[in-house]
Amino acid sequence: MVNEPGPMKRGRGRPREVVRLEPGTAVPLGTTLADYQPTSRAILAAARDIILKLGMHALTLRRVAEEAHVDVTTVTYHFGTRSGLLEALVFAVYAEPVAAFAAEIETCATPDERAQAFFRTLRREFADAQGGTVYAAIQAEALRDDRLRTRLAAINAWTIRAFAEAVYGDAADALLADPRARAAMQLLAAAVDGIEAHHHIDPDGYDFEAVLDLLEELLPLPREGGSG
Repeated sequence: MVNEPGPMKRGRGRPREVVRLEPGTAVPLGTTLADYQPTSRAILAAARDIILKLGMHALTLRRVAEEAHVDVTTVTYHFGTRSGLLEALVFAVYAEPVAAFAAEIETCATPDERAQAFFRTLRREFADAQGGTVYAAIQAEALRDDRLRTRLAAINAWTIRAFAEAVYGDAADALLADPRARAAMQLLAAAVDGIEAHHHIDPDGYDFEAVLDLLEELLPLPREGGSG
């Protein structure tokens, strides 16, 4: 769910963050950056630019505020903490590809077609080298930040559930209740992250298309005329 700040209140209320994720909950698949307030989008764009130009070490709330041409209290009001900002940024990086996937699966009649749509989305996503760079930088930061690691774990849980719901529909709950099937979804998420990382490290020498083709072939999905 995308939560935008309400009217300002007197006193020093607790900062509110744009994106609040709990493990296993699903942000609406159709959510895009257009669902954020303009100020939130400007702050996220500023944070992304700082990471790309200067690296994670340069990302401070004050520097983000300067880049976005807002007061630092505006940044904390919208996102709370640096970890909250990074969590929202991870979601923002993938908001548009996920929204495109959500729109595409509406026209798919079978789980097999929806799975194919998922892999088409991955190929479009991998074309965004800057988004991949930002995500990789935040992942590395999470290894040293317990709070951020918890936040990214929530996003990973959402990713697994969202994919299961998109491909399996009403059968998703039963699927995720099966430890082996859930492990397959977790393996998929890990494989996608790894493929993207290798692709961006060596864009000319790493044949991610062939790797994705193989992953799609091996992925245990329901097929017409058979079971998953």
